Amino acid sequence: MAKRFFESLGTVSLGIALLLIFTAFFAVYVYGGDVQGGESRELNIDMVPPEVYDFTSIYSMFSYQQATKYSTATEGTFSVESSQSRYKNRMSGTITTRNLEYLEQYDEIYEAWLVDFDTGYQLSLGLFIVDSDGFGKFSYTTESYVNVYDAVVVTKEEYPDEDPRPSGDVVLVGYFDTTQLTKTTVSTGTGSTLDEYSQYGEEADSVYG
Repeated sequence: MAKRFFESLGTVSLGIALLLIFTAFFAVYVYGGDVQGGESRELNIDMVPPEVYDFTSIYSMFSYQQATKYSTATEGTFSVESSQSRYKNRMSGTITTRNLEYLEQYDEIYEAWLVDFDTGYQLSLGLFIVDSDGFGKFSYTTESYVNVYDAVVVTKEEYPDEDPRPSGDVVLVGYFDTTQLTKTTVSTGTGSTLDEYSQYGEEADSVYG
């Protein structure tokens, strides 16, 4: 009788152990995007004022280069770590700005957006302010995958702002792939048509060169 009891107990223990192993493998399958058909991407994108891309104005590029030389240029950096799996997308990172206008009256605020050129969709990453030196840094986290988007922009918004769309007051823009920019494809991503931004883009790669 005792022998049969211990044999039954051993069978139950083996079953529990197999169940735990199966559960662990299932968890890896669901959440381990890098293991099960997932991918990841890291980006560090420079952001500059949109007028820097105005290829009709040599002066705008010269002015920006001079300001950069003396560390007075309005600019920023967008960093992101993003992963995609069968069940979940993740994206997190930071946005850092330098020499932005200090908004002293508290009736305006800055907002960062990711832009999909194909659909015109803009994803808000959040609101932020800068200090009196124009420096700002904030972190964001969202359940999305960065490959969906083509650019990051920073706009100046009214505060409080009841309109969920970005304003047309773009202060910084950064393109993920400047080699693909042309007059007809570039947009600052504020919901306007591509034709309205046809003056930007042909020499955008020179900003990073």
